[in-house]
Amino acid sequence: MYVPCILQRALTPSPLRWVPISDFPACTFPVTLADQSVDVARDPATFKPLSDIDGRIQKDYDAAFYHGAPVSLQVAGKRLEEEKVLEMTEAIAEALAAAK
Repeated sequence: MYVPCILQRALTPSPLRWVPISDFPACTFPVTLADQSVDVARDPATFKPLSDIDGRIQKDYDAAFYHGAPVSLQVAGKRLEEEKVLEMTEAIAEALAAAK
């Protein structure tokens, strides 16, 4: 199984080297599609943003633009626990299938 890692260019000028800065197994999988009838904008009168960034993101969200876009989840685990990540992914997929 291929597990991508975040890469960062080393500070040495030559030759170019890439070093992993994280070593966590992860699995990303699709779960549904965005639906503008479900993903409605929050009421600004009652919505309290968690942070300034959260407020800006909520204000910029356009449900019509994202309608039909895939929604995915990612399960990440500790180093050398690839099997557990796959088992967790399978459990989540089974739970989502049972909920339909």
